[in-house]
Amino acid sequence: MMTPESCDLTELRSIAMRRAQEKRRELRKLGIPVSGNTFGDLLKVSYKEARAECNAASDELTEEQMAKLQEICPPCASRFRVKKSEHNPSE
Repeated sequence: MMTPESCDLTELRSIAMRRAQEKRRELRKLGIPVSGNTFGDLLKVSYKEARAECNAASDELTEEQMAKLQEICPPCASRFRVKKSEHNPSE
């Protein structure tokens, strides 16, 4: 599987769930019962693996995106920064 360039939360969870399901199938093929608690452990391990594989999603937003984020979730805005313009006419 190719490593994604970046993963948002949904992608990260999806990767972790797929891996946990693969591990569950492997255990079941070996005759090892997989209880809810065991699957929870598989999911935790798979989530850690997925986090190590994924680059963090970008924390840069456009000014418009930042304005909307501040409107919807003011505390969330502190986790992001506004993209610097690549072309600055004043320079």
